[in-house]
Amino acid sequence: FNTQGQPKLVWPTSFALARAYTDQLERTKGLSAERLSQVRQALSGAEKGPGSRPALGALAAQLDVDARSSGDGARVQTLARTLRDLAAMS
Repeated sequence: FNTQGQPKLVWPTSFALARAYTDQLERTKGLSAERLSQVRQALSGAEKGPGSRPALGALAAQLDVDARSSGDGARVQTLARTLRDLAAMS
């Protein structure tokens, strides 16, 4: 097997993916408990109806700011990007 031909795995944007990033950030203490709670509440609301999805974009903007001071800024930015993608889905 040639390792150079190894396929790159890309997880599709989903609420489960956003929750996985949130759980990882909780374990690494990459975000405050308050912000993690906000993310989980926003995900729950957006999953119930597409009318709540624009709030995910606003939360993603807040996460961009949080990423600058986070110990796990790359993962915070990945979560923000996932939330933006979810907000854009109809």
